Amino acid sequence: MYCENGSESQCESGKHCPQKGHSQSSQIDCGIGTYTDTTGNINCKVCANGEFTNSEGNDECDPCTLGYYCDNSDDNRLAGYPQVCPSGTYGSIGGLTNVTSCTTCDPGSYCEGEGSGAVTGLTDKGFFSTGGATQEQPIADDDTNPSYGPCQPGTYCLTGSTAENPCSAGYYCDSEMNTEQSPSGQECDAGYYCESGSISQFGATIDDPTSINLCPPGFYCEQGTTAPQGCPKGTYSSNSGLESQNECTSCPKGFVCDKTGMNSTDITSCPAGSYCDQKGLDNIATLPICDAEHECPVGTVNQVPCAAGTAQSDTGQESCYSCPLGEYCPGNGVGETSCPQGYYCDGGTASNDAKPCPPGTYADGTKYQSLSQCKNCTAGKYCEGGPGGQQNCQAGYECPLFGNQNTYGCQDSTCSGNLCPAGQFCLSGQVAEDCGVRTYSPFEGLDASDACLTCPAGQICSSTGLIEPI
Repeated sequence: MYCENGSESQCESGKHCPQKGHSQSSQIDCGIGTYTDTTGNINCKVCANGEFTNSEGNDECDPCTLGYYCDNSDDNRLAGYPQVCPSGTYGSIGGLTNVTSCTTCDPGSYCEGEGSGAVTGLTDKGFFSTGGATQEQPIADDDTNPSYGPCQPGTYCLTGSTAENPCSAGYYCDSEMNTEQSPSGQECDAGYYCESGSISQFGATIDDPTSINLCPPGFYCEQGTTAPQGCPKGTYSSNSGLESQNECTSCPKGFVCDKTGMNSTDITSCPAGSYCDQKGLDNIATLPICDAEHECPVGTVNQVPCAAGTAQSDTGQESCYSCPLGEYCPGNGVGETSCPQGYYCDGGTASNDAKPCPPGTYADGTKYQSLSQCKNCTAGKYCEGGPGGQQNCQAGYECPLFGNQNTYGCQDSTCSGNLCPAGQFCLSGQVAEDCGVRTYSPFEGLDASDACLTCPAGQICSSTGLIEPI
């Protein structure tokens, strides 16, 4: 209550009357930061947190202004004096009660100056912010783990970036504040590859700035390559740093390049039993098979005819085998052939006339396998050896079973001039026969029975084979 002109009245809202009775001559306006919302108040009320008044005599408090907060707690009596939200924050609604009620500036945005009611705008290209940036091109707040700042080498930032984006694979970002993922001319150099986050045209990264990603042997890297590309099947590479597929080398003869990305140490040698007579072969399953009477060891370019004395009756074989017994093998694509009559083939024989039965022996069949099968010439016959067989000895000469060699039979028609003995005669092809009774012969070389002499009168020739009468 207050008394004015002798009349007692109740205090109005927005005012207070602290004294009793006639001593209160007028009502008093509530001060800044206080109010009364009813009449008859002795004291004014302090504005609640988040509210303020900036004039006297108010019957209510206003919500704290956008971009400000009003902290009217017991230990911070600042009612009526809104406090600005600090730079890097904003207050988008009224009635904020303390500084922590201010919103940290949004990621990718900046809040310039104090007392912002909204974000000022997006961060500039080449910069990023995870929140709390104070300017369009924010300076890093922490060198080791910044929440905003310029994009580092190996990254790029578009307008309003919320984080540093790794430079795209195939490109490199070699400076700060890169504004795009593929700046003009920033593709990785040919012959190298750039993974995500590269800082040089050779593929170095921020974690290992001296490294290079040189394209390895067996691969090629065109400009802007993200990862090495394998030389295709049928090709290989022994060199590093290839810049295009055209630099891959055609698989050499004698080898198969049946996988991509092959280098000179892992190309496949042509497998045994096949041959690789062309460049660029890429499939083992379709390789030509070695013909019969040929051999194809590992790495064969052209199939090799079996050498003389060897053979191979099957296809697709690594090597030829020694010519079998009783056969001869001339080689050069000709297989096993029966050993002819007059010869023997004791294994590995190269020609039909390589090993004739020796003089004094003969063969009466084919496919002889050893010298021991050659037969001694029979009595009355001579054998020149080889295919000649047995022939009749010349009349007047003796051809005994072992001839004059004491090993084989006779080797020529006279058995080396072996005249038929005296007292005998030798027909062609026959063993020596004695001159008959009543005959004799003191001479050698008789070729018929009538060549024996008649026993003279008065002498006796009573037995056969006489060289003179008795």
